[in-house]
Amino acid sequence: MFRSVRFLFRYVHFLSHSVRFLFHYVHFLFRYVHFLFCSIRFLLRTVHFLSRSIHFLSRSVRFLFRYVHFLLRSVHFLSRSIHFLSRSVRFLFRYVHFLLRSVHFLSRSVHFLLRSVHFLSLLPVSFKGSDGETSSKAHSLKSPVAVSPGAVSPGAVSPGAVSRAGTEQELEP
Repeated sequence: MFRSVRFLFRYVHFLSHSVRFLFHYVHFLFRYVHFLFCSIRFLLRTVHFLSRSIHFLSRSVRFLFRYVHFLLRSVHFLSRSIHFLSRSVRFLFRYVHFLLRSVHFLSRSVHFLLRSVHFLSLLPVSFKGSDGETSSKAHSLKSPVAVSPGAVSPGAVSPGAVSRAGTEQELEP
C-alpha cells in the first residue's frame, strides 16, 4: 500500500508538472499567435505607409509637372510680351520716321513755294514807257533805279517817271 501511495504521489506530481507544462505551452502559443498578429499588423502598416508614400510621390511628381508647365507658359508669355513690345517700339519708330518725313516734305514744299515766289518775282514786267512803246525788262536787284520824287503814285506809273541812264525804263517793286 505504501507503494501505491507513493505511486499516487508520483503520478499526481507528474500530472501537476504536465498541467504546468501544458499551461506554459498554451501561454507560449498565445504569445506566438500574438506576435504573429503583431507582425501581420506591422506588415499591413508598412504596406499602408508604402502606398501612402507612393501616393505622395505621385502627387509630388504631378505638382512638379504642373509647376514646370506653369514655368514654360510664363516663359512663353514673357517671350510674347517682349515680341509685342519690340513690335510696338518698331511701330513707334516707324511713326516717328513718318512724322519726320512729313515735316521734311512740308519744309521742302514751303521751300519750293518760296523759290517759286522768288522765281515769279524775277519774271519780266511789261509796261508802257514815255514813248508809248511796250517795254519788258527783268527786275534787277543789283542795279539801282532812279525815281524822281512824287513821280510814282500807288497803282500807277506816269510816263517818264522812271529812268535809268536815260535809255532804259524799269519799275522797282
